[in-house]
Amino acid sequence: MKKYFSSLLIGVFAFVLFSQSVFASFYDVKDSAQTKAIDWFQRMVILDGYNDGTFRPDNDVTRAEFLKIFYETQGPEDVEIELPFKDIEKSAWYIKYLKQAYKNNVIKGYDDGTFRPNDPISVAEASKIVGDGFFDVEALFGSAKSLYKCSEKNVPRYVEWYGKYFSVLDSMCLISSDGFEENVFLPNAKMTRGGVAVLVYKAKVSSDNGNKKYSDNLVPKYLPEKGAFIVASGEAICLIYQTENVEDIFGAEFEKEVKAIYEKYGFDSDDEAAFDILDSKYGQDPDVKFAMEIEVARCSKDFLQ
Repeated sequence: MKKYFSSLLIGVFAFVLFSQSVFASFYDVKDSAQTKAIDWFQRMVILDGYNDGTFRPDNDVTRAEFLKIFYETQGPEDVEIELPFKDIEKSAWYIKYLKQAYKNNVIKGYDDGTFRPNDPISVAEASKIVGDGFFDVEALFGSAKSLYKCSEKNVPRYVEWYGKYFSVLDSMCLISSDGFEENVFLPNAKMTRGGVAVLVYKAKVSSDNGNKKYSDNLVPKYLPEKGAFIVASGEAICLIYQTENVEDIFGAEFEKEVKAIYEKYGFDSDDEAAFDILDSKYGQDPDVKFAMEIEVARCSKDFLQ
């Protein structure tokens, strides 16, 4: 733990100490629900903005991009399976997400044997992936007539193939604003970056909390490994700011507190081999390091002022 702490955490601490600000906010995101969701995705290093300081919440999301966002939220797995789609390349960046989706019957593709990774994903398609990926839609839809209706919008609940997905998502207050125009539902409308962030974030929150109806006071309970590593490391570094005597940082009591933080996020702090693997996976990742700097800035704001 000491080796890990000195090689990674102290480096981030030094960066934050001399930084004016590492908070990343997007001036083009005005919707409060989008702001909350995007903030979480940014902390998890799943979604980020552009170099000009924008997030571009109204931009389209492709089918391949959506799978990446969805499975990075859950924690991607390496799956060995042959894909039947004739329009994909085996070396494409999205292949591991597509394999996971295909194995889990979340994606079937089109009748012509294509996946169409670069096509914008529609509201109906995204809702199916979220529904099948987070919930037991068939079981929940079995009592669809008694499902709570959260939205005041005209959600199609029993017609077309996507009806069951909207019924279930609406029952947990997960319906995205994408796809509605003057309360008229447009299932083939394109999902936007802002809409995807809200839909996937809310679905994860609901799923993590036992399929509860979404409310703003609920938070995700289970973080993907990378995100858990970032948040835990940020909290560990924050202990430096709370330690008056620098020598205490390398003492047994401080190390005990650091271990407790990592254990809170599901890591075995006594498994040095596991931490070596985590360090090799994320220790040199600039996106992970920057996200950790943001975490530290959250706790050190008063200190820096």
